[in-house]
Amino acid sequence: MYGDLASIGAGNALLIIAQLFCAGLIVLTLDELLQKGYGLGSGISLFIATNICENIVWKAFSPTTINTGRGTEFEGAIIALFHLLITRNDKVRAIKEALYRQNLPNVTNLAATVFTALVSNLYFVSQLLYNRAPTNILVRILGKWQDSEGGQSIPVGGIADVAKQLRDNQMVMKGHRDSALIHVLNRYIPTAAAFGGMCIGALTVIADFMGAIGTGTGILLSVTIIYQFYEAFMKETMEEGAFGF
Repeated sequence: MYGDLASIGAGNALLIIAQLFCAGLIVLTLDELLQKGYGLGSGISLFIATNICENIVWKAFSPTTINTGRGTEFEGAIIALFHLLITRNDKVRAIKEALYRQNLPNVTNLAATVFTALVSNLYFVSQLLYNRAPTNILVRILGKWQDSEGGQSIPVGGIADVAKQLRDNQMVMKGHRDSALIHVLNRYIPTAAAFGGMCIGALTVIADFMGAIGTGTGILLSVTIIYQFYEAFMKETMEEGAFGF
């Protein structure tokens, strides 16, 4: 990965091995610390999400300049957009170049990244829109939310509803006993799960085709990890409030 041993030299090779070994020990130690109660969640997951987020932010705002043969360009998509608008007389052509430039991050890649992140974080987007416009039909199709006794909002309708949350919150279905609820839901849950899996797969492939920064799989993984940390943080906050800490 780092080159031929004859070209990099034995000394450099040993330094690389030592660096990777020490870095691995640090990562594992931090992961153990988080899991032993000195933090929230998994350290490995946190490092993965941080790395992906860092990559996205860097590709969007990197001030590094690169000579591509057409002159000096900024690596960051957003900085390159403003640089092209300022330095080019033809503003329309400057915008097109910022949107579709090759071999460097462009605005289209960044837009695909943002779109993928929003779609994969359906709960957050649905809850935010429902709080703003609860009567809008499109928002209600996306998800309907209701405040529970614990103060948390739970999905009770729309695309965001799930069977586990129905059972966890002791909700019942009209015309069916609680013991029969699982049999009724089993008619729909496998289809919904399969369709959801296909949607996630399609979203990942489309994101990669559109050149999303961090890859579609990386973005979905990062969003999932961040949401899990958010849920863990809210749970810890609620528990501390309940015990008066």
